[in-house]
Order: sequence, then structure tokens, then C-alpha cells
Amino acid sequence: MEFTAEQQAEVTRLVNEATATTKDSYKEFMSKEDSTKMTQSETDKLRTEYSKQIKGFEDKIKTLEPIVKTDAEIALDARLLALEGKEKEVASKEKLLNTTDMLKAQGLPSELAKYLQGAENVETEITSLKGVFEALKLDNSYKPTNHKPNNDSMTKEQFKGLNYTERASLYTSNPTLFAKLSN
Repeated sequence: MEFTAEQQAEVTRLVNEATATTKDSYKEFMSKEDSTKMTQSETDKLRTEYSKQIKGFEDKIKTLEPIVKTDAEIALDARLLALEGKEKEVASKEKLLNTTDMLKAQGLPSELAKYLQGAENVETEITSLKGVFEALKLDNSYKPTNHKPNNDSMTKEQFKGLNYTERASLYTSNPTLFAKLSN
């Protein structure tokens, strides 16, 4: 489809007329100063918003970065750590001494204190130890549990009450006992 020169001229005139009308109406709508101000205002809003976000990110980075300590701070931390160690050592020794005193008060050997260091309730443990030690005593003396019975012991009265056959048997089974009793 071909346009005639007349049609082309008409289309060009209409386009030029619409362009002029648009330029005129744009000038009426907003001046160049207003357009610049509006652009600057919107740019400033964006810049402020991005600056706030950047500041927030920088603060977050600072909190996540490891803190670089000075030599004085490192020395102070070392002293504090040494002091805490000494405090723990003193507390341990104090607990050992208190445990030793409690054992002595209960009449138990003070050497047991080192075995009670890790106990949560020392007083209860000392009480139970005292019960164990008292159960092993018999008339305030130690009662052995794994000794051999001595059937060879005999008094002189028992020896005198033996007849000849029993004496002969004793002589053959235990001559040393026979010699002791016959003298």
C-alpha cells in the first residue's frame, strides 16, 4: 500500500500538530525547575534510605568482627585467668581442710579427706563412712574376717584331762605343742 503525496503531507502535518500541542501542554504541566526539584527530591529520598541501610550493615559488621585487644588488655586477661585459677585452688584446699576437720570430729582417719573431694554432700558421706567403720569394729578393735582357726591351741588343764591315746595322737600330730604342755 502506497500513500499519495497528499496523504503523506496530511500525516506529517497531524504529527507535527500533535507534537506541538504535547510540548505546549507539558510546559503548562510542569516547568523545568519543578521537574529538576522533583527529581532532586526523589534522589535525596533514595540516597537517605540507602545511607541508613549502609549504616545498619556497617554496624552489624562491627559487631561481627573479632575484637582486637591491646597488649595491656591481653596482659590483664592473663592476670584474671591466673587469679581465677588461684581462687579455685584456694577453694579446693579450704574444702579439703574442712573435710579433714569433719573427719577428725567424727573420729575417722583424716587421710580419707582426699577421697571425699568430689562428693557433693560431704557430711552425708562422712556419716556413712563412720557407719562402715563402726560395723567393722568389735569391742573397739578390728575383727579380722579371713583368718585360720587355730584348733591346735590347748590349755594345760585340757592336756591333763586327756587319756593316753589322745596324748599319743597329740604327740604325733603336733610335737611342739605336746612338748610345751608336758613341761
